[in-house]
Amino acid sequence: MPQAPEIQVVNKDIDEYEKWNRERIEEEQERTQNFKFEQKIKYVLTQPDYMLNLASITCLFITVTAIQFWMTDYMVQVLGQSQSTAFKTFASLSLIGPVGGVITGGALFSRIGGYNSYKALHVV
Repeated sequence: MPQAPEIQVVNKDIDEYEKWNRERIEEEQERTQNFKFEQKIKYVLTQPDYMLNLASITCLFITVTAIQFWMTDYMVQVLGQSQSTAFKTFASLSLIGPVGGVITGGALFSRIGGYNSYKALHVV
C-alpha cells in the first residue's frame, strides 16, 4: 500500500487528530481488505455513522423534492403570482440559494482557518 505524503501541520492538535484518524483508517483497511463484495455491503450497512448519514441525506432529498414540486404551485395559488413569474422566481432562487451557501460557507471556513483546521471540526 503506498504511503500517504507527510503533511506539515502547525497546530499540534490537528497533527494528533490526523495521526489518530490515519491509524484508524489503516486498521479498517487491513481488517476489510479480503472481504468479498457481499461482505463489504453488509459491513457498510452495519456502520451507524454511514446509516445516519444515509438517513439524513435521504430526508434532505425528500424535502428538496417536495419544495421543488410544490413551490411554484404555492407561489401561483397562495401568493397569487403569474405562472411565468413563479417559474422565474423559483429558478433564480434555485440557483442563488446553493451558490450563496457555498460562498458563505467558504468564507466562514476560510475565516476560521480553512476546512482542515481544528476549529472547523467544531463548526461542522
